[in-house]
Amino acid sequence: MSDELMQTDVKRIEPKNGHILVKPPAKEKQTKGGIYLPESQKAASHTQGEVISWDPDIDNRKFKLQVGTKVIFNKFSYTEIRVPAKDADSKDTILLMIESKNIQGVIA
Repeated sequence: MSDELMQTDVKRIEPKNGHILVKPPAKEKQTKGGIYLPESQKAASHTQGEVISWDPDIDNRKFKLQVGTKVIFNKFSYTEIRVPAKDADSKDTILLMIESKNIQGVIA
């Protein structure tokens, strides 16, 4: 990862070329039955998330995107972006950059 990206924050990431920036849901640490999940399981692939921003050239009539819209997308069809935490007590923020053609649906 480049130093330039390491010094950026989420608001400075602008999707281009038909891409959408999505924040995945937080991974569960424990199942409903009380079993703790290992880190490798929590890091499994994502298939849905919440829209943060998108390329302004996307025809928004197709998706009706708004900040906060929940979308479903193809598994492994994204580029993961790790935005470092601003302080030592916080965790890094994980974001996903997805091509609009990989959006399968919008959760109403």
